[in-house]
Formats: sequence, structure tokens, C-alpha cells
Amino acid sequence: MTPDVITRFEQVTPAWLTGVLLRSGGLTAGAVAAARIRIEDSVNARIAWLTLTYDESAAGVRPERLFLKLCEGDIAATPSEVLYYTHDYQHAPDAPLPRCYDAAYAATER
Repeated sequence: MTPDVITRFEQVTPAWLTGVLLRSGGLTAGAVAAARIRIEDSVNARIAWLTLTYDESAAGVRPERLFLKLCEGDIAATPSEVLYYTHDYQHAPDAPLPRCYDAAYAATER
């Protein structure tokens, strides 16, 4: 998990995405060159669909598209979403979840 919890989509930059993907093994070298973000609202969260491009030195999985969810309201007040994606299915083969590159939670809003 990253040490900093993002709270706004404006914080999603190529540099931030590069750090997330390098820490998670999605990238083994290089960097995210650009990210196009399409934002949508949902019941308890704001969601974004990210389309990534990479620099020429990028290596690794290099996902082209990512889904980012920022929880709001009551669901944001607990770590349940982070635990769901990072612990609940961690050792389950063929878990019914997409690959999670990062998840973070802060008990207080930043």
C-alpha cells in the first residue's frame, strides 16, 4: 500500500501512477507518460476509468486501463473496502476480483 491516501482525482498524476505500479510490480522499469481520466459518480464513491500510456523504457505488466474508486460517506469511514481488495481474497486462487495494484485507507480525512 502507498503511504499517502489520495482524496481527489486531481492527485492522480503520471508520477503517482508510476510509483503505484512500480511498488506493486505492474511496472518493472520506466514510467507512466500520460493518463486520461474519465470520472463518474456512484452511490457511495466516485470512480474513474484511467487509460495509461507509457514511456519507451517501460517494462512489466503495463496495464493499459485501470479502475480507481474513491469511497465517500459511511463507507469511507471504515477500512472495509481496502480489506476487501487486499486481504479477503489474497490467497484464494482465481479470486473473483480484478488485480489490485494499490489500496489505502486513512482513519481521518486528509
